[in-house]
Amino acid sequence: MAEPTQDLTTIAYVYGPSQTSLAISMLKAHGIVVVPVGPQHISVAWHYSVALGGVALRVPSSQAEEALEILNDFGAPVRRFNLMAAAFMVFAFLLAGVAVPPRALYLAERRASSGELLS
Repeated sequence: MAEPTQDLTTIAYVYGPSQTSLAISMLKAHGIVVVPVGPQHISVAWHYSVALGGVALRVPSSQAEEALEILNDFGAPVRRFNLMAAAFMVFAFLLAGVAVPPRALYLAERRASSGELLS
């Protein structure tokens, strides 16, 4: 098992408490060290999860490829900007006054040329 003091790479962003627990459990079951960044704000103030960027799941760089493969097999989409979804969220916020956070696990996007993970 890798040491948690190694160089960490963000591999995914999670916006719901159940998805956070599931992703962490799946990675730990495969022997991957997972460091969630900010899981408390989702359980305490869910309405801030979008503004705070969700929970970043970080793993040692040496295990990033394996972790991404595990989460990809889980069916997690790659995080990309979607103009229609953003417009709908703004409209819903203006109409209701409350932002509804996405309930999903999004993989970090990669650069096509180098394979480097983008946060």
